[in-house]
Amino acid sequence: MTGGRLSAMNAPTPAPQILLVEDDHLTASCICEFLSDLGFIVLGSASSAFEAMGFAAACPPDVALVDIGLNGPIDGIQLAENLCGQYSVPVVFIFGITDRQTIARTEAACPSTFLKKPVPPSTLLAAIEKALAPTPMERSVAVVSPVLDVVAALEEPSAFTSGRKKYDPPIVEVQVLP
Repeated sequence: MTGGRLSAMNAPTPAPQILLVEDDHLTASCICEFLSDLGFIVLGSASSAFEAMGFAAACPPDVALVDIGLNGPIDGIQLAENLCGQYSVPVVFIFGITDRQTIARTEAACPSTFLKKPVPPSTLLAAIEKALAPTPMERSVAVVSPVLDVVAALEEPSAFTSGRKKYDPPIVEVQVLP
C-alpha cells in the first residue's frame, strides 16, 4: 500500500489517515507500527478523548480506532459520537471487557465495527477496509451488523507481530452482564 491506492482513473490517491485512540501504550505502539508498515498514515496515537479531538481538529482522519474504555471524563463512546458528529469519521471500536449496557450505548455512535482486544492484525486490517468502503452496501459486505462483529470478536484470540517484536497480551475473558 505504500505510494497510495489507485483510483478508477489510475491516479494515486493518498494513503488512508488513521487516528488511534488507545490508553495502553504498548498496544498503541504495536498497532501504530503495524499500520505504518502497511502504508497507512497514522495521524496520531491519543491516550485520551481530549487529545484525540485535538488531532481530529488539526486533520480529520479517514478512520478512527477507538478504545471504548478510555480513562478520563470522556469515554470512547462519547468520543466516537463527537468524531462522527463533527467530522463524519467512521469509528472502529476496540474493547476489552464490556457489558450489555455499554454495547447498547455504542449504537448512538454508529460504529463501523467492534474488535476485541487483543486484535488479530488481519481482523484489524479487515475492519479498517470495511470502515473505508465508500458505500453502505460495500461496508455491509464484511459483516451484516456491528453486533455480529461483537460476537465474532468475543471468540477470536490473537497476537500482534510487528517486525521483530511480538506482542501477545493475555486473552481477556469477556463477560456480558445482564
